Amino acid sequence: MAKVDGGEAAAFPPRPLAGEGKGRGVDGGAGTDFLPRPLAGEGKGRGVDGGAGTDFLPRPLAGEGKGRGKNQIMRPGDWPFVCLALVLVAYLAAWSWQQDGATRVRVYQEGKVFAEVDLSAERELQVAGPLGITAIEIKAGRVRISADPSPRQYCVRMGWLDQAGQMAICLPNRISIELLGARPHDFDSLSY
Repeated sequence: MAKVDGGEAAAFPPRPLAGEGKGRGVDGGAGTDFLPRPLAGEGKGRGVDGGAGTDFLPRPLAGEGKGRGKNQIMRPGDWPFVCLALVLVAYLAAWSWQQDGATRVRVYQEGKVFAEVDLSAERELQVAGPLGITAIEIKAGRVRISADPSPRQYCVRMGWLDQAGQMAICLPNRISIELLGARPHDFDSLSY
């Protein structure tokens, strides 16, 4: 604190006289010490209007910029809402991927229905196509194409299918299987 006119101490430092400050003033004069100081990390740049600009911004007022502690993004009352939102997203993801169990398999030969078989009975079907015989195996509520004369064997690699709506298509041999459940599908037909 400094004494003003030999009297009591003032709560602010005295104002420097013209020419006593550091640097140049805004109007090109001698300047003062009372211009705001640059913030940490700010360099020299151009002003907003493309002019010479200033090298600093005003300092924050008392109490500004200190934040609410270490976590400035979340408040303590936000955590229950975040946890509830995460549980809701997990539930919706599981619900949207859930499929009905299949009860029947429909076998197509060259785009026409060859057979529709219940998945509860164990059996093996032999379906003839342009390249040869495709073997379809039904066992324990699931189905697979166990052998096919197609060169790349994509339908055989599909493995066991057990959910409604799943398909295996042997395109070169024009044989496909589709699993059906209790609900009808959203689409009308299957074509090559």
